[in-house]
Formats: sequence, structure tokens, C-alpha cells
Amino acid sequence: MLKKGFLTGLLFLFLFGCASVRDYQNHKAVSAALERMNQAYQTKNVDAFMQVVSPSYSGNRDKLKLAVENDFAGLVSVTYVTTPLEVTENEEIGKISAYVLFSRYADSARFGHYNENGEVLLKFKYEEDGSLKLTEMPSPPLYGMIIP
Repeated sequence: MLKKGFLTGLLFLFLFGCASVRDYQNHKAVSAALERMNQAYQTKNVDAFMQVVSPSYSGNRDKLKLAVENDFAGLVSVTYVTTPLEVTENEEIGKISAYVLFSRYADSARFGHYNENGEVLLKFKYEEDGSLKLTEMPSPPLYGMIIP
């Protein structure tokens, strides 16, 4: 009886440990994806930004690209600081949900400084090549502020 309880406990710890490792990997992947998008904003590189957006993005991918291009053309600079707080995986549909704290600092030659802090829910998924890409972003969007 003691042996059966020990084995059950050991199995539980093993499964819980695997989940924790997976959660850590997902958190790290979300952080890396956000950093790539933030860096693309700093360097005003539309293609680098769009490489982190999934082909199956739930919104209009072309509209997002145009909004990012508008940000780059209309703003002197935009800086993001993002921190994923809670990252969870829905294994049934293969999506990663991430509550992200953000600070956005934008400078416009026309309108001056704009600062915003908040929290947003972003969704990602692993593509066939193993890269994590953005699939959903609420409106108003975190990225692509100047919407066409």
C-alpha cells in the first residue's frame, strides 16, 4: 500500500514537473517573440515585425502591416517594454495565451509625447518550423497604433 502511494506521488511530481518545464519554455518563447517585435519597432523594420505574426493571424494581417508601417512613418520613435505575467497553453487547440504588462512610449513630431501603460491578452501558437508567432491581438491593438 505504501509502495502504491509512493509511486502515485512520484508520478504526480513527474507530470507536474514536466508541466512546469513546458510552462517555463512557453514563457521564455513568449518573452523572445515580444522582444523581437519590440526590437523591430526600435529599428523600424516592418518585415522583422511581420515575421513574428502568424500567417493564420485572426485579424487582418495586411491591415496590421499597414498600421505598423503608419507607426513607423508617423512617429519619430516608439519604444515598448513588455513583460509576460501569466502564460498558459491550451494543448487542445495549440495556442498560448499571455497576459502582458506593457509600457509604450511614442514620440510624434506633430503631437508630442505619448505614454501608455497597461495589460493586454495576446495569443500565440507554435508554427510548423517551431517558431512562436502572434495569432490574436485585441482592439485597440498593442502594436500598430495608427490604424488605417
